[in-house]
Amino acid sequence: RKKIGMAKSAKANKAKRSRRSRKRVRVAFIGAGNRARMVHYPSPAANPDAEIVAAADLDEERLQAVTETYGIQGRYTDYVRMIEAEKPDVVHAIMPAQHLSDVAATVLEMGRHLTVEKQWK
Repeated sequence: RKKIGMAKSAKANKAKRSRRSRKRVRVAFIGAGNRARMVHYPSPAANPDAEIVAAADLDEERLQAVTETYGIQGRYTDYVRMIEAEKPDVVHAIMPAQHLSDVAATVLEMGRHLTVEKQWK
């Protein structure tokens, strides 16, 4: 029985070391509206393997509110500058559908992973 317990302990220690040495995913958001703040920001903010490095929004009050709420250092009103400066691994684009296609194309052309969430109508 001791051997089994030691094996489990060794596996647990190895898993802890692996999590500590693993690079965190650098996340950036385009959009800081109510839905984004309430639905989209909480998951990466709570994930120990992710770090929200920046947010961009045209509305500076919303931008300030979301960056203060989630402790985000990077604040931008220009999403292209945000991506160039922060070099995120993934960008979440949270905005009205009519603006999304141009923004999505730009993010992908800049070589970043992109997530969007829109309902089919």
